[in-house]
Amino acid sequence: MGEKIKIAFRNVSKTFNGTEAVRGVSFEIMEGETLVLIGTSGCGKTTTMKMINRLVEPSEGEIEIDGRNIYDYDLIELRRNIGYVIQSIGLFPHLSIGRNVGIIPELMNWQKDKVRSRVDELMSMVGLDPDMYRDRFPAELSGGQQQRIGVARALAADPPVILMDEPFGALDPITREQLQNEFLALVDRISKTILFVTHDIFEAARIADRIAIMDKGRIVQLGSPKEIVEEPANEFVVDFLGSHHFQLSLLLKHIDEVMIEDSGHDAETLGNAEQHEALTPEASFLDALNYFKRSRSDIVPVKNPQGRRIGFVEKKAVLEKMGFMGQDSRQN
Repeated sequence: MGEKIKIAFRNVSKTFNGTEAVRGVSFEIMEGETLVLIGTSGCGKTTTMKMINRLVEPSEGEIEIDGRNIYDYDLIELRRNIGYVIQSIGLFPHLSIGRNVGIIPELMNWQKDKVRSRVDELMSMVGLDPDMYRDRFPAELSGGQQQRIGVARALAADPPVILMDEPFGALDPITREQLQNEFLALVDRISKTILFVTHDIFEAARIADRIAIMDKGRIVQLGSPKEIVEEPANEFVVDFLGSHHFQLSLLLKHIDEVMIEDSGHDAETLGNAEQHEALTPEASFLDALNYFKRSRSDIVPVKNPQGRRIGFVEKKAVLEKMGFMGQDSRQN
């Protein structure tokens, strides 16, 4: 994340038929940051996001991108420099996957070879073999595959800003978690400024650099996931986190806090654990607990992104850190 302000809202409001959907919202998104807007249905989060690319026009206030008011940009230029991913995906059913991904570069008069190269690059980036999927049509893809293509299309013209409106909301939980993980890996590679709308607090905590919680058209708290969970600003935020507070705190603790580094003599200690998948050092306590439950093992191997084992985590160490095991149990 850079120090430059990429997007700025200055006292922005939006009124529909006399009803104020967004009220005096002010915030900034830094270059390369992922900011998540979250709140209950009807809180104004999607309206706030849509004002950036002028799908919804602000009633009051100013929105700036790179220090320029959005009204100083040509509307077509503005939208072509902002990627947009929505829950319903919006792929063109009569166009091939390759044409869907390359539609914006085509409209920008890129050379055919450059468009094809970009399409193949992005399809590979989102985990779909271009030779296998380029000439297929949207109806031939699963929901998760279609959503990957939606992300690829949003990135096609290499826009500096990406807007994502509940992009994984319609997917089953397993596919959703998989795409969240892939999204995080992708963000590390592409370095974009992202505004992400969701109603899922776990999704927000997993992917956000900062979270903005909205209620009745206003931002009631803006901070890092850790700040939101550990220092809720008011009763609304406390109620919004509700019974999820403990699980969220586990999601924000990483297993590198309790990892035992590989000494080269741990094969016997790990035992059957090596038969199961490994976790990365950035995995959460919640990921580790799910691993222990799924694998019925008390030890999880930890590997770096290159697949080399760098250590392991014991179930008892996680429980101790969570406060579930006392000093006596640690000594036994």
